[in-house]
Amino acid sequence: MFGRELDLFVPKDYVAGRRLCYLDERQRVHEIPLEWTDLAPEDPVLAIAAGKSWFRVADLLELAKLIELLKG
Repeated sequence: MFGRELDLFVPKDYVAGRRLCYLDERQRVHEIPLEWTDLAPEDPVLAIAAGKSWFRVADLLELAKLIELLKG
């Protein structure tokens, strides 16, 4: 859907984050995370890293926890 313009319906706030509702060509309502759009504010970590870092520390720590869980 990259580059596609959507007719926004209404934003919704959930515990997991903000989602945007939009209507498709058949007038059905769909939701996508705000972060998937260009309406989301710029991530300060990505702006400061300026392409020098691919990962956030918090994300790497979460990945390490998941790996430990899979190891058992």
